[in-house]
Amino acid sequence: MIQFIKDQNFINGANELANLLNSELSHGPVLWIVSGGSNILIEKYILDQIENKNLANLEVILGDERFVSSKDPNSNYLQLISIGFKNKKLHFEPILRNQNLEDTKKYYLNQLLNKLNKNPVIIGQFGIGADGHTLGILPFSTAISSKDKVLYIEGKDFMRLSLSLDFIKKSINYGYLFCFGKDKQKILQILKSGNGSQLKYPSLIFRQIKSIKLYNEYIGG
Repeated sequence: MIQFIKDQNFINGANELANLLNSELSHGPVLWIVSGGSNILIEKYILDQIENKNLANLEVILGDERFVSSKDPNSNYLQLISIGFKNKKLHFEPILRNQNLEDTKKYYLNQLLNKLNKNPVIIGQFGIGADGHTLGILPFSTAISSKDKVLYIEGKDFMRLSLSLDFIKKSINYGYLFCFGKDKQKILQILKSGNGSQLKYPSLIFRQIKSIKLYNEYIGG
């Protein structure tokens, strides 16, 4: 079940997530799943709060990526790197290698499996679109019911590579959602009530995860 936390901005939620990461990292390896879009600035803020001694234990993987050239500024990875989401101790690699789509998917899956083998704790950070999508999983996509860990989805603007909803539901230990903006009021109400189909609103998957917090400016409790 989602815990809704009403706040005017992301700072308190980002600080809480940074504290959780530091706590878990002080005990051992952690995999942090990060998202693009509105989460990019938040993720940079959080990374800056990670204690230097803990960075060697931290591995990061994108929850989704746009299938573009590895040098295309639309890449989520490049957008993160361009604002300073990097450190020489940080284990964070691009998914894109200028390969074809199927080979890129295989590389993404291999990267994921390698990180899963080394990291017993998985913390996911996600955003939610006004249409109810999350990661690269778009409404009415056949990918919504996929049991694969990694998949690709054809969007209106980009082909997208993404972790699956099934993987997220089964694998993460802690989840944090940041959903700010006037255009998000409708989807927040749907997530709170649960009145809607996952086919239409893929982000309803988060109601099935035990430990997940949603920071937003409209709904608490």
